Amino acid sequence: MKDILFLGLGHIGKIFAQQYKDKFNIVSTYDSTSKKINNISEYQFSLGDDIPSELLGEFSTAIFSFPPRDLYMNFLKEFMPQSKADHFVFISSISVYGNGIIREGDLKKGTSHNARILIELEDYIQKYKRISIVRPGGLIDDERHPSKFLKDKELLLNSEGYLNLVHSKDLVGFLNFLVENRILGEFNLVSSTPINRGKLYQKYFPKIKKDGKKEERIILNEKAKNLGFKFEHDDLKVYLNLYKNV
Repeated sequence: MKDILFLGLGHIGKIFAQQYKDKFNIVSTYDSTSKKINNISEYQFSLGDDIPSELLGEFSTAIFSFPPRDLYMNFLKEFMPQSKADHFVFISSISVYGNGIIREGDLKKGTSHNARILIELEDYIQKYKRISIVRPGGLIDDERHPSKFLKDKELLLNSEGYLNLVHSKDLVGFLNFLVENRILGEFNLVSSTPINRGKLYQKYFPKIKKDGKKEERIILNEKAKNLGFKFEHDDLKVYLNLYKNV
Protein backbone atom coordinates (compact mmCIF):
# COMPACT_ATOMS: atom_id res chain seq x y z
CA MET A 1 0.00 0.00 0.00
CA LYS A 2 1.47 3.35 -1.08
CA ASP A 3 2.03 6.16 1.42
CA ILE A 4 0.54 9.43 0.13
CA LEU A 5 1.10 12.88 1.63
CA PHE A 6 -1.74 15.29 0.80
CA LEU A 7 -0.74 18.84 1.65
CA GLY A 8 -3.77 21.09 1.99
CA LEU A 9 -6.90 19.08 2.76
CA GLY A 10 -9.45 21.35 1.10
CA HIS A 11 -12.43 20.39 -1.05
CA ILE A 12 -10.47 18.12 -3.40
CA GLY A 13 -8.28 16.69 -0.65
CA LYS A 14 -11.31 15.60 1.34
CA ILE A 15 -12.85 13.88 -1.68
CA PHE A 16 -9.53 12.16 -2.44
CA ALA A 17 -9.10 11.02 1.17
CA GLN A 18 -12.64 9.69 1.45
CA GLN A 19 -12.40 7.82 -1.84
CA TYR A 20 -8.92 6.32 -1.44
CA LYS A 21 -8.34 5.99 2.30
CA ASP A 22 -8.68 2.20 2.01
CA LYS A 23 -6.35 2.06 -1.00
CA PHE A 24 -3.50 4.27 0.25
CA ASN A 25 -1.96 5.15 3.59
CA ILE A 26 -2.84 8.84 3.50
CA VAL A 27 -1.17 11.48 5.64
CA SER A 28 -2.60 14.98 5.35
CA THR A 29 -2.47 18.44 6.82
CA TYR A 30 -5.43 20.32 8.23
CA ASP A 31 -5.97 23.76 9.71
CA SER A 32 -8.25 25.10 12.40
CA THR A 33 -11.18 25.34 9.96
CA SER A 34 -10.94 21.74 8.70
CA LYS A 35 -12.97 18.77 9.79
CA LYS A 36 -10.88 15.69 10.53
CA ILE A 37 -11.38 12.53 8.47
CA ASN A 38 -11.44 9.06 9.98
CA ASN A 39 -8.79 6.49 9.05
CA ILE A 40 -6.12 8.91 7.85
CA SER A 41 -3.25 10.51 9.75
CA GLU A 42 -3.56 14.28 9.99
CA TYR A 43 -1.20 16.98 11.25
CA GLN A 44 -2.28 20.54 11.95
CA PHE A 45 -0.34 22.82 9.64
CA SER A 46 -0.86 26.12 7.85
CA LEU A 47 1.47 27.94 5.48
CA GLY A 48 3.90 29.92 7.62
CA ASP A 49 4.08 27.28 10.38
CA ASP A 50 7.15 25.19 11.12
CA ILE A 51 6.99 22.02 9.03
CA PRO A 52 6.36 18.92 11.19
CA SER A 53 9.09 16.32 10.67
CA GLU A 54 6.37 13.73 9.93
CA LEU A 55 5.65 15.52 6.64
CA LEU A 56 9.23 15.09 5.40
CA GLY A 57 9.26 11.29 5.41
CA GLU A 58 9.60 8.68 2.67
CA PHE A 59 6.25 9.02 0.90
CA SER A 60 5.49 7.46 -2.45
CA THR A 61 3.86 10.71 -3.58
CA ALA A 62 3.39 14.17 -2.11
CA ILE A 63 0.41 16.12 -3.48
CA PHE A 64 0.39 19.90 -3.08
CA SER A 65 -3.10 21.37 -2.86
CA PHE A 66 -2.78 24.62 -0.93
CA PRO A 67 -4.60 27.65 -2.37
CA PRO A 68 -2.25 30.24 -3.94
CA ARG A 69 -0.91 32.38 -1.12
CA ASP A 70 2.16 34.57 -0.79
CA LEU A 71 3.59 32.20 1.87
CA TYR A 72 3.41 29.20 -0.48
CA MET A 73 6.82 29.84 -2.04
CA ASN A 74 8.54 30.04 1.35
CA PHE A 75 7.00 26.68 2.20
CA LEU A 76 8.17 25.04 -1.04
CA LYS A 77 11.70 26.37 -0.63
CA GLU A 78 11.87 24.82 2.82
CA PHE A 79 9.99 21.61 2.03
CA MET A 80 11.40 20.49 -1.31
CA PRO A 81 15.10 20.17 -0.38
CA GLN A 82 14.20 18.17 2.74
CA SER A 83 11.40 15.93 1.49
CA LYS A 84 12.12 12.25 0.89
CA ALA A 85 9.04 11.75 -1.30
CA ASP A 86 9.61 9.87 -4.58
CA HIS A 87 7.06 11.82 -6.63
CA PHE A 88 5.57 15.31 -6.37
CA VAL A 89 2.18 16.35 -7.77
CA PHE A 90 1.46 20.07 -7.82
CA ILE A 91 -2.16 21.16 -8.33
CA SER A 92 -2.13 24.46 -10.17
CA SER A 93 -4.88 26.03 -12.32
CA ILE A 94 -5.71 26.95 -15.90
CA SER A 95 -5.66 30.56 -14.67
CA VAL A 96 -1.92 30.56 -15.46
CA TYR A 97 -2.83 30.80 -19.16
CA GLY A 98 -3.98 33.72 -21.26
CA ASN A 99 -6.64 33.59 -23.97
CA GLY A 100 -6.68 31.42 -27.07
CA ILE A 101 -6.73 27.69 -27.71
CA ILE A 102 -4.42 26.29 -25.07
CA ARG A 103 -2.32 23.17 -24.86
CA GLU A 104 0.31 22.21 -22.31
CA GLY A 105 3.54 24.01 -23.04
CA ASP A 106 1.86 27.20 -24.24
CA LEU A 107 3.08 30.41 -22.68
CA LYS A 108 1.70 31.17 -19.23
CA LYS A 109 0.24 34.67 -19.57
CA GLY A 110 -2.14 34.79 -16.63
CA THR A 111 -2.24 38.24 -15.07
CA SER A 112 -4.34 37.87 -11.91
CA HIS A 113 -2.63 37.91 -8.53
CA ASN A 114 -3.31 34.19 -7.99
CA ALA A 115 -2.14 33.33 -11.50
CA ARG A 116 1.17 35.13 -10.96
CA ILE A 117 1.70 33.24 -7.70
CA LEU A 118 0.98 29.90 -9.39
CA ILE A 119 3.31 30.66 -12.30
CA GLU A 120 6.16 31.40 -9.90
CA LEU A 121 5.42 28.25 -7.91
CA GLU A 122 5.33 26.11 -11.07
CA ASP A 123 8.63 27.57 -12.26
CA TYR A 124 10.25 26.81 -8.93
CA ILE A 125 8.98 23.27 -8.50
CA GLN A 126 10.02 22.33 -12.04
CA LYS A 127 13.62 22.69 -10.95
CA TYR A 128 13.20 19.34 -9.21
CA LYS A 129 12.88 15.86 -10.69
CA ARG A 130 9.85 13.54 -10.54
CA ILE A 131 7.32 16.37 -10.90
CA SER A 132 3.74 16.32 -12.16
CA ILE A 133 1.77 19.54 -12.59
CA VAL A 134 -2.01 19.38 -12.94
CA ARG A 135 -3.92 22.43 -14.15
CA PRO A 136 -7.62 21.84 -13.53
CA GLY A 137 -10.38 24.04 -14.85
CA GLY A 138 -13.14 25.38 -12.65
CA LEU A 139 -14.35 22.69 -10.28
CA ILE A 140 -17.93 21.53 -10.50
CA ASP A 141 -19.91 18.96 -8.52
CA ASP A 142 -23.14 18.82 -6.54
CA GLU A 143 -21.66 21.12 -3.89
CA ARG A 144 -19.91 23.49 -6.32
CA HIS A 145 -22.75 24.02 -8.75
CA PRO A 146 -23.31 26.99 -11.10
CA SER A 147 -26.70 27.62 -9.53
CA LYS A 148 -24.83 28.67 -6.36
CA PHE A 149 -22.27 30.98 -7.99
CA LEU A 150 -24.18 34.12 -8.82
CA LYS A 151 -27.28 36.15 -8.04
CA ASP A 152 -29.98 37.21 -10.48
CA LYS A 153 -29.12 40.89 -10.20
CA GLU A 154 -25.39 40.56 -10.86
CA LEU A 155 -23.77 41.60 -14.13
CA LEU A 156 -22.18 38.61 -15.87
CA LEU A 157 -18.77 39.56 -17.24
CA ASN A 158 -17.37 38.00 -20.42
CA SER A 159 -20.85 36.63 -21.01
CA GLU A 160 -20.08 35.31 -24.51
CA GLY A 161 -16.86 33.60 -23.45
CA TYR A 162 -16.53 29.99 -22.42
CA LEU A 163 -16.09 28.18 -19.13
CA ASN A 164 -13.52 25.39 -18.98
CA LEU A 165 -14.77 23.15 -16.18
CA VAL A 166 -13.88 19.78 -14.71
CA HIS A 167 -15.88 17.59 -12.38
CA SER A 168 -14.26 17.07 -8.99
CA LYS A 169 -14.50 13.29 -9.43
CA ASP A 170 -12.37 13.56 -12.57
CA LEU A 171 -9.71 15.65 -10.85
CA VAL A 172 -9.54 13.17 -7.97
CA GLY A 173 -9.52 10.26 -10.43
CA PHE A 174 -6.67 11.84 -12.38
CA LEU A 175 -4.62 12.35 -9.23
CA ASN A 176 -5.07 8.65 -8.50
CA PHE A 177 -4.10 7.86 -12.13
CA LEU A 178 -0.86 9.82 -11.76
CA VAL A 179 -0.03 8.24 -8.41
CA GLU A 180 -0.74 4.70 -9.61
CA ASN A 181 1.28 5.02 -12.81
CA ARG A 182 3.97 7.45 -11.58
CA ILE A 183 3.38 9.71 -14.57
CA LEU A 184 5.42 12.90 -14.83
CA GLY A 185 4.77 16.06 -16.81
CA GLU A 186 2.26 18.91 -17.18
CA PHE A 187 -1.43 18.24 -17.72
CA ASN A 188 -4.50 20.36 -18.38
CA LEU A 189 -7.58 18.79 -16.84
CA VAL A 190 -10.90 20.01 -18.19
CA SER A 191 -13.93 18.36 -19.73
CA SER A 192 -14.14 18.21 -23.52
CA THR A 193 -17.15 20.55 -23.61
CA PRO A 194 -16.42 24.25 -23.02
CA ILE A 195 -19.68 25.93 -22.01
CA ASN A 196 -20.94 29.36 -22.99
CA ARG A 197 -21.02 31.48 -19.84
CA GLY A 198 -24.09 33.51 -20.68
CA LYS A 199 -26.27 30.58 -21.68
CA LEU A 200 -25.21 28.53 -18.66
CA TYR A 201 -25.93 31.16 -16.04
CA GLN A 202 -29.10 32.31 -17.77
CA LYS A 203 -30.46 28.81 -17.23
CA TYR A 204 -30.27 29.34 -13.46
CA PHE A 205 -30.67 33.13 -13.36
CA PRO A 206 -33.09 34.14 -16.15
CA LYS A 207 -32.93 37.86 -15.27
CA ILE A 208 -29.15 38.10 -15.14
CA LYS A 209 -27.59 40.96 -17.10
CA LYS A 210 -24.87 40.11 -19.62
CA ASP A 211 -22.08 42.43 -20.75
CA GLY A 212 -21.93 40.88 -24.24
CA LYS A 213 -18.14 40.61 -24.23
CA LYS A 214 -16.15 37.61 -25.43
CA GLU A 215 -12.63 36.84 -24.29
CA GLU A 216 -12.20 33.32 -25.55
CA ARG A 217 -10.02 30.73 -23.83
CA ILE A 218 -10.43 27.08 -24.78
CA ILE A 219 -8.32 24.59 -22.83
CA LEU A 220 -7.59 21.25 -24.51
CA ASN A 221 -7.31 17.97 -22.58
CA GLU A 222 -5.76 15.76 -25.27
CA LYS A 223 -2.61 14.98 -23.32
CA ALA A 224 -4.45 13.44 -20.37
CA LYS A 225 -6.70 11.44 -22.71
CA ASN A 226 -3.77 10.19 -24.78
CA LEU A 227 -2.31 8.68 -21.61
CA GLY A 228 -5.43 6.51 -21.35
CA PHE A 229 -7.24 8.46 -18.63
CA LYS A 230 -11.03 8.09 -18.88
CA PHE A 231 -13.16 11.02 -17.75
CA GLU A 232 -16.29 10.13 -15.84
CA HIS A 233 -17.89 13.44 -16.81
CA ASP A 234 -16.17 14.34 -20.07
CA ASP A 235 -19.35 15.95 -21.41
CA LEU A 236 -20.47 18.31 -18.67
CA LYS A 237 -23.45 19.42 -20.72
CA VAL A 238 -24.93 16.01 -19.92
CA TYR A 239 -24.17 16.39 -16.20
CA LEU A 240 -25.70 19.88 -16.18
CA ASN A 241 -28.63 18.88 -18.40
CA LEU A 242 -27.80 21.68 -20.81
CA TYR A 243 -28.30 20.33 -24.31
CA LYS A 244 -31.61 22.12 -24.66
CA ASN A 245 -30.06 25.36 -23.43
CA VAL A 246 -26.45 25.54 -24.57
